[in-house]
Amino acid sequence: METALIEKLERIDKFSFYIYLALGILIGVLAFISPFWTILLASVFLLGIVFFKDYKIGLVPLVFFLPFQRLLTFEFKGYTIQLSYVLAIFTLVFLMIDLIVRGFIDRRDACPTGEEHRGVIRTPLGWPLLVFMLTNFISTINAINKTRSFAIMLWALASVAVYYAVVNLIRDKETLVKTMNVLITSAAVVSLFGLYQFVASYIGLPTFLRDNYLSQGGYLTRIHSTTLEPLIFASYLLIVIPVAVSLLRIKDSSFKHSKLILNLLLMCSALFLTLSRGGFAGLIISLAVIFLLSKNTKRYKGLYIKIVAVFVLAVVVFSLFLIVIAPQGTITTTIYQGTIARVGSSAERAVFLKAALRMFLKSPFLGIGVGNFGPYYNKLFFLSTVKVGDFRMVNNVPVEILAETGIFGFLAGLWLWLSYVVNLWKVIRKTKDELIYSLSAGFMAGFMALSFQYLTFSPFYAAWTWFLLGAGMALVRISRMNQGV
Repeated sequence: METALIEKLERIDKFSFYIYLALGILIGVLAFISPFWTILLASVFLLGIVFFKDYKIGLVPLVFFLPFQRLLTFEFKGYTIQLSYVLAIFTLVFLMIDLIVRGFIDRRDACPTGEEHRGVIRTPLGWPLLVFMLTNFISTINAINKTRSFAIMLWALASVAVYYAVVNLIRDKETLVKTMNVLITSAAVVSLFGLYQFVASYIGLPTFLRDNYLSQGGYLTRIHSTTLEPLIFASYLLIVIPVAVSLLRIKDSSFKHSKLILNLLLMCSALFLTLSRGGFAGLIISLAVIFLLSKNTKRYKGLYIKIVAVFVLAVVVFSLFLIVIAPQGTITTTIYQGTIARVGSSAERAVFLKAALRMFLKSPFLGIGVGNFGPYYNKLFFLSTVKVGDFRMVNNVPVEILAETGIFGFLAGLWLWLSYVVNLWKVIRKTKDELIYSLSAGFMAGFMALSFQYLTFSPFYAAWTWFLLGAGMALVRISRMNQGV
């Protein structure tokens, strides 16, 4: 048996050699055509060697770089390419290559120790996700700006790649614990960077903030760390804070309370400095969900006191930042002038919402085309479009989906949402594992917080949203494997 196995492994090595030989020849040919494509393909080639050795190697960087939406990215043909999407796509590509290559081996002979089957994992969200993506694709028939429509479709597919990469990489409890530690550490790092941005904006150091969020006209600086906007940064933190809070319920050496509390202090302080109303409301909703789902309240009374203490301390830190660092008068200016600005912003959102519903009524079945609310709105009101920023958004995900993909796309999205909630709820009701229960409650709380925030803004295809979906379904699978939930 060992001799046969060695022969099959040798055939795999030859197969791998032919793959790399073909890529090497292609790189050589492109060297005479375009230096850019040569460098790009050479980078892909080198990454391919690493991923072919172990496609799971991308999990840690994928999770760590989730919030890097503006920094440590690169531009290609006017589009921003994020590392998390690249790593997710590489993971899936080399997972498929792994399946093809491993086809030369009898798995029982190759894995005498009972190594886990390495096939692509099916998930409860598979069918609703497929239907949702199909309705998005079909809606492009009505798009008046097909270039933007297909660009949004590519973004959606990259987000789905994040989902399937996470599901296929997190296959056991040990990997799940490792992933959560990386997630919380990354959030703490970018939160610390966000706090630096706030201080730096008042003492003249580089901030890496967009100009419109710096302290101007007496307003407070709003931080967005490594993301594009304060609202988006708040959205990212809303998936991590509930997970960290829920982990305070358990005593596990993998999640030290002292470290969790410090990280929560950083994340909550950063969330407050985004000055995001949707973020504040989402945080309150997530905490309410965690408390409603909590078991044995008396047993964990001491931990709940710690949780309350963390948020009180975060408010104190936030207040000190404002009083000590922010110039005198900026707080009152931000409150009063900001209130006036919010009235105008709310009125504008109401106009967009009404326009989206009108668009739905004009095309109730196929919609106006994914990503085409902005172009359609500009055309409707005779507005010029010279750059991506000129395109308006509904700032309400359900209504935007309804307008752009029609009633079928909306129902598919609702099916996707309900499938996630129902499957997590089953785990919460039946599992007896404290770690699984706590993470399920954290994922549910984060998902509800995001769901609320998506009623006020539109980046539905942010990488961390699809990470949360993937991690949730990986948790469901692990729970079923361990306890038959």
